[in-house]
Amino acid sequence: STVTGELIDTSTLTNQYWFTNLRRPVQFHQTITELAASGHHQFVEVSPHPVLSHTIAETTEVHTAITTTHHTIRRHNATDHDLSQALAHAHTHGLPTTWRPSTAEIEPLPAYPFHHQPYWLTTTTGPQANANHRVLTNHTQLPNHAHLFTGRLSLSDLPWLADHTVLGEVLLPGAAFVEMAVSAGRLVDAPEVSELLVQAPLVLGRRSVDVQLLVEAPAEDGTRQLTLRAQPAVPDAEWTVHATGTLAAAGAAPGGPAGAWPPPAAEPVVIDDFYDTLADAGVGYGPAFRAVRAVWRDGDALFAEITAGEAGDDHRFAVHPALLDAALHPIFLRPGVLDEPGRIPLPFAWRAVRVHGTAAGGPLRVRMSDAGDGGVRVEVADRTGQPVLSVESLTVRTITAAALGRDAAADRMFRVRWVSPEVAEAGPLGPCTMIDDPEPGDWVFAPIGDGQAADHPADRAEQVATTALELLQRWLGDPRHAESRLVVCTGRAVATSDDEGVEDLAAAAVWGLVRSAQSEHPDRFVLLDTDSAVLPVPPALAAALVAGEPQLAVRNGSVLVPRIQPVGDGPVEALGGLDPNGTVLITGGTGTLGTLIAHHLVTHHNIRHLLLLSRQGPHTPAARQLHTELTHHGATTTILACDTTDPTQLAHALTTINPHHPLTTVIHTAATLHDTTLQNLTPHHLHTTLKTKTHTAWNLHTQTRHHPITHFLLFSSIAGTLGNPGQANYAAANTFLDALAHHRHTHGHPATSLAWGLWQHTSTLTATLDTTDHQRLHRLGITPLPTDHALTLLDTTLTTTHPTLITAQLDRASLRRSAAADVLPRMLSALLPPAARRAGTPAPAAAEIRDRLAGLSEEEQHTAVLDLVRTHVATVLGHESPVQVDTERGFLDMGFSSLTAVELRNRLNAAVRLRLPTTVVFDHATPRALAGHLRELLRPADRTGVSPVVDDLAELEHELESIPAADRATLSARLRLFLRRLDQLEQDSADSDKVAGLRDDASDDEVFKFIDDELGIS
Repeated sequence: STVTGELIDTSTLTNQYWFTNLRRPVQFHQTITELAASGHHQFVEVSPHPVLSHTIAETTEVHTAITTTHHTIRRHNATDHDLSQALAHAHTHGLPTTWRPSTAEIEPLPAYPFHHQPYWLTTTTGPQANANHRVLTNHTQLPNHAHLFTGRLSLSDLPWLADHTVLGEVLLPGAAFVEMAVSAGRLVDAPEVSELLVQAPLVLGRRSVDVQLLVEAPAEDGTRQLTLRAQPAVPDAEWTVHATGTLAAAGAAPGGPAGAWPPPAAEPVVIDDFYDTLADAGVGYGPAFRAVRAVWRDGDALFAEITAGEAGDDHRFAVHPALLDAALHPIFLRPGVLDEPGRIPLPFAWRAVRVHGTAAGGPLRVRMSDAGDGGVRVEVADRTGQPVLSVESLTVRTITAAALGRDAAADRMFRVRWVSPEVAEAGPLGPCTMIDDPEPGDWVFAPIGDGQAADHPADRAEQVATTALELLQRWLGDPRHAESRLVVCTGRAVATSDDEGVEDLAAAAVWGLVRSAQSEHPDRFVLLDTDSAVLPVPPALAAALVAGEPQLAVRNGSVLVPRIQPVGDGPVEALGGLDPNGTVLITGGTGTLGTLIAHHLVTHHNIRHLLLLSRQGPHTPAARQLHTELTHHGATTTILACDTTDPTQLAHALTTINPHHPLTTVIHTAATLHDTTLQNLTPHHLHTTLKTKTHTAWNLHTQTRHHPITHFLLFSSIAGTLGNPGQANYAAANTFLDALAHHRHTHGHPATSLAWGLWQHTSTLTATLDTTDHQRLHRLGITPLPTDHALTLLDTTLTTTHPTLITAQLDRASLRRSAAADVLPRMLSALLPPAARRAGTPAPAAAEIRDRLAGLSEEEQHTAVLDLVRTHVATVLGHESPVQVDTERGFLDMGFSSLTAVELRNRLNAAVRLRLPTTVVFDHATPRALAGHLRELLRPADRTGVSPVVDDLAELEHELESIPAADRATLSARLRLFLRRLDQLEQDSADSDKVAGLRDDASDDEVFKFIDDELGIS
């Protein structure tokens, strides 16, 4: 030991030893002397360069025995040869040496310099105590003009919170979320809560809860997004998002005092047992919240008088949460609010919350009326009638005890619901043609599949998916289709409700394939599932297409679009638990997920009989250990090698099940990945990925029909629902599983397809994901799901009858950023409040950008476009700032892959409204080169020598929005005819005399006459 200079027992190398090691001088001379005296005469210095060898030699000179020092390598000579030479030196001096060739691979250093990124909070004002608030006691201004407020909630500090219970649980009142938002908004000059959405209730227990409220930097319109998170104040606890919303500048000042109080026409409401009735229903209000003193009713409007309860007054709240909560109590007197036993309405969506002043003492007056959007409007005034607070709209959502009891699942379980699209008045659709028509229209319809049931849908699915892949690849490679959209049509290949059957299972795979194609190539493809002929296009469908809906279904003439929404408060109909006496079959049973699930079922569900199938079976490296562990827990486990895609092998495996413990549960987790972008995808990629999932699922479906199955779980993926880029084959396999679950459900067989997001536990499928991949998934809103939460979700899905569920952790803050960048998939839009969906300012058209650039100098134009490119490169690579992007460095050297290149291309397309090719990033290898290319595409046109007719056409284009809808179709048809004739004349020089007015030397009058004749414009 260099601490003591003596030999020591290594068991004493404790934390205290190393602490002492840091504090005391290094006893190097004494240590070497002691080693030499005890007979050690060979010293090896393992270091990048010898620095101690000389000192060791000097120290040991006093000893009679010859002492030799050895080094490993030297600075500037760190090669294999030098290391071998050092080994040879040691060997010739008697040291035992193993001469075995090294199989290690030398990892090259990154080609870029190290990035220095500080993680300490650096602020302009510094972290400071916020004595102005009771809960948010700390405030930090972040470098990007955002603000972070933190604090702690506890029943010992705020005992009055214990007076607010719902279904036996102490909940933080929804009014407290609003109050914190208002208080934070006041400090950042955005005191109006434009919108606040309560994502999950905050259950308060004996432990304290840490609270974090992040107010983001202001958008162009001055609004700020906020996110409120909380976590139990214990080590390694997870943060949960409880509320998100938008802050804005103060709205219009309220009017003067209200009229007579109470209103003369209002009738008194008896409230003698009001709070006792609420308690019986499951809403417990203690003395701090029992503030309603009188209520009157006038039609749909309610009027109440409230006084401060025992919570008292605290000037450190903008408005006391208990008082604001009490102002909402009259909502329980509205018809139908408490009609469902066991379901309690809680504040869910707040809109336009404004605090106008403080109470002037005495009781407050509350007016509650219909807001017209399914919510209620709340106005609070003091005893003189002066406004104190107003809520333009408050919407409630019911919750059950089951939902409160499974916080881990509350915001991680979703469903795809098919709803009517929100379509504003749209222009004409434009020409529509079929795929086999010689001249493509603006919309080209391509039927896929035959809309009929197949004898073996898994085989047929691969054939149909291959046909669809070839069609998509031809479409992208044909320049004639650059301005057209391909509408891929299927017939009853998706289910728009739980009870709707899927008639064309094979074509269901096409939906996953095309969804991935849509992610890689936005605005090029549309998915349409219909129960009728596609042409002629009905008006409702035409309007949805023009509105940009990428996925649609037509049922009985009605147009529906898919939206991911939270499941809600739990299953409508509950299934029984797993049967401990039955056998559970797990495919991929020795894989990562299969192993985790097997352990979980044995330890949490008391399962005692398992059949684990995988390709290697007992030959899997960890199979023996898995078998031992499960046996130790009391489970009888059979591990078999079985190719489940082969019906014969699967049938043999099923015969091994003990008839005294029949097969009751099937869990299909097996999967194969072969990721690549759409244009590089081959039929072989499709085959290898589809077969593992689809053929196994179909074999399990057909061969277990006569078993007493109670649970049939298919592990699908959110990749099929969202269409992850680079995973078209994997997405196709998963949408087949989703459709199969619907098929079983409608035929009376149990089935649930779980579209999992990313698990935090690394599996074979996710082991290849690097930091860039994780950042890309996070921008999509997909964050890793902790394993314990994933297994809790699995427990919850075992009780539901829904045929398909999405089990994933979706980050709404990432979704809001995508919405702001105009790249949020329509499928995810329902997860954000309307204000957040509209937060993104629509990207200007290329023509508008050209106009902006026209007012800049050459240098300013280049700088503006380069800044745009750097901003999006930084986003794609996960950099904090565009400044970190080296404009001269190649995209490949930065670590760009085909997927990140596609994402950058899509973001640039959304930003400038162009259709850049997928190879644009590699065709222009650096940010500066790419910016130069974009600048050329967006360069303002040279107006020198341009005929006035072109200016007139530009003016016509500018005024398109003002043209009456009735005239648009006529104008569209005339312009298309004009364009076709121009193309024909350009290609046919023999007919050039017909367009003499369009020659370069034609006069303006001749050009105007041509346009008058052809377009009827004068």
